[in-house]
Amino acid sequence: MSAKYKRIKQADLALPAPLRWLTRAFSSITLSVFLLGFVVLYGALGSVPLYYMALGTGWVLAAVGGVALGILTCRRFKGSALLAGVTASGLAAVLAGSLIHKFLTALPVFGPHNHATVIYRLRAFEMNEPEFFAWWPLRLVLLLFVANMVWATVRRIEFSVPRIGVLMVHSGIVTMALGAVYYGVSKVEGDMFITRADLPGAQPVNVFYDRNDPALYVSLGAGFNGMAPHQMSLDALPRYNDYADGELNLKLHESPGFADRFGQELQITVPAFFAYAEFQRVWQAAPSNPANSLAALSGPVLTMTPGDAQTPSHDTAPLHFAAARPADRVSETPDYAVEYLHNPSAQRLNDLNIDTPFAHALLVEIPAQQHHEVVSITPGQTLTLGNTGYSLTIEDVGPYGMPFISSGYRGARDTQATVTITRPVPLQAGRRIVLHRYPERTQEFVNGK
Repeated sequence: MSAKYKRIKQADLALPAPLRWLTRAFSSITLSVFLLGFVVLYGALGSVPLYYMALGTGWVLAAVGGVALGILTCRRFKGSALLAGVTASGLAAVLAGSLIHKFLTALPVFGPHNHATVIYRLRAFEMNEPEFFAWWPLRLVLLLFVANMVWATVRRIEFSVPRIGVLMVHSGIVTMALGAVYYGVSKVEGDMFITRADLPGAQPVNVFYDRNDPALYVSLGAGFNGMAPHQMSLDALPRYNDYADGELNLKLHESPGFADRFGQELQITVPAFFAYAEFQRVWQAAPSNPANSLAALSGPVLTMTPGDAQTPSHDTAPLHFAAARPADRVSETPDYAVEYLHNPSAQRLNDLNIDTPFAHALLVEIPAQQHHEVVSITPGQTLTLGNTGYSLTIEDVGPYGMPFISSGYRGARDTQATVTITRPVPLQAGRRIVLHRYPERTQEFVNGK
């Protein structure tokens, strides 16, 4: 103990007891050893798999027990009995270590597939390595160690030239500890995809994928005012472990600002998580009705069961949608209709996403004049299409009354608008029956033909 610390300890007697205990604790070398021991153990837990940590601890305990048993043997026996006792102590230590090894291997948490699992991969933590080493317990201990080191240096060591080496070592240790705290808090790690600037269409890279901050991009598509994707942080999303359907209930729609952006109706919930999965194509067995067999079709088939995830309907037969046959890709009820479009064109998607307040609407496009317009239509109405020279007379709006006879369309139903189109000079009128669901079946009659 230095003369400086003796003087300071004597002066501490005038302080209140709690304050005196605190200041002496932070002046002690024992606290430094304890805090550094915690840092070493924390680093080992974050780097060494739990299985090998437990196995190593077991072998150390077995070895310590064997040494203790050998010491007792040396004190009590001599000669050949001593040799036999020491041998027995060594064999007992090896046997104890082997039993510990077998016991740990039998535990599910230390099974063969978990030998490489470190502590932050467990369900209770679900962090990655940078997050674990930036976690608040380690930062707190490092800051306490810095306070201990600074306070002990000020109170114990003389500030003189002969002590400059010790002071520099302590300053370096404090700088390293503070640097570790700052590094853990401010470190950013991720992946960036870099393209060559000389390739066609290459753009400067200004984004990267953060390793610590998973996100989900949500967009309602072009039909909803062309809303740009909205980034949602998924802080509570697991990383390493599998969670079956229902084990998670992450309600993303309850995050701040979600309802203001997307409305109250849209809800997004994460019910399950798989750390690694591969998408596979699964074929659904279709009904065996020979008159309307979906199994004989080429192309994808979608099966849906009415109901929701909480209260599925067991009284309603599943609906089957065959994308390859137009008549079987639609299901209609008085309240709604469902249509399965497999790989639709961008133009078809844009047309379907048009939101209009009209009871009946017609999308009019004149490519040569770059004219695009959505108009409300009623029977008997005549519309002039701006300055294009075209006009439309709406003859009829309603169900398409004629039965479809083409292969694949038999039994299908659609709505139609019968329109007379008057074109500019040379003045020519034509009649067109425009279909809604099957635009490829639209019919055109020119000059009464």
